[in-house]
Amino acid sequence: MDKKTEQYTDMNQVSILSFNILQGGHDASNVGFPNTRFNGSRFDDLVNVILKTNATIVGVQEDTKTDSLLISLGRDWNRCYNIYSKFKLKPLGSNGELLNACRAYLPNGDSVVVVNSHWWPTGGDGPGLIKQRILDNDIPKDLKVFESEILEATKQIAEGPRGYKATIDLIEPYLEANEKVILVGDFNEPSHLDWTDRYVREGKDRWVKNPTEVPLRFAIAWQGSKALANIKLSDAYRTVNTDEVAQPGITWTPPYPNGTIGRQDYDNQELARIDRIYFNDTGLSCKTASVVTGLNGNGEIKLDCDWPSDHWAVLASFDIK
Repeated sequence: MDKKTEQYTDMNQVSILSFNILQGGHDASNVGFPNTRFNGSRFDDLVNVILKTNATIVGVQEDTKTDSLLISLGRDWNRCYNIYSKFKLKPLGSNGELLNACRAYLPNGDSVVVVNSHWWPTGGDGPGLIKQRILDNDIPKDLKVFESEILEATKQIAEGPRGYKATIDLIEPYLEANEKVILVGDFNEPSHLDWTDRYVREGKDRWVKNPTEVPLRFAIAWQGSKALANIKLSDAYRTVNTDEVAQPGITWTPPYPNGTIGRQDYDNQELARIDRIYFNDTGLSCKTASVVTGLNGNGEIKLDCDWPSDHWAVLASFDIK
């Protein structure tokens, strides 16, 4: 690649990371992430993960309220709410750590609206509700009825400051103005693109060690991801990795020893792709999308480290048209 081409590529590409860093990166002994496990500082390991991805924009969930992450990333970085970038940032709106938006100004003179969100399933965690229904031997023969019951039980994820309606209300004016928009977040709900009829036939049981004869795999049109699709936002990971069976893209949760303080046994966990990156097609072309894991994960990118969070991260790159 000649120098001119390399410069053009750099000026017309964005690499964005979504990362839940767990409790602001502080000592999290209550859930199995003590600082002593990371040579005295889990925070330093989180910073190293971010830097190793070479991301130019990072959306952080469960961020620290100080500028410690900004300072640790280095002087080339900027912060706007819980969004960090090597590009200049301008705040567009926030309701604290749950939902915030910034404009990132790119070297080519263009800009991208970046939104960072952290939803919460007020009515209950969907996969967890399904697991309990399996344990209760309460799965109806008509699986369409079952899907409706699960969607009814989890419908509150639409409401409140941590609901998908708040995210959509913030994003829609920029979409209507034909702005370039990238949404990142910990959505705490799976995607309808993963829980498909094909996955029911061919996919693995999402329950790590299921003690029953009923696999935790059902076709569910999860409401949040459907709502984002309805406003023409594309899922970066599924845009690049189209096979939901071969590439499930699990982000929740990295393996840990059974008996870990503050956590249910890993054997009893339901695995899901709840950390995602979305984009619109107005001037954005998704080129790569990967789950970033430690060596004990199944991500497309594996880093040689003791992973410092209870979420794997997601990385995507975009060409700016």
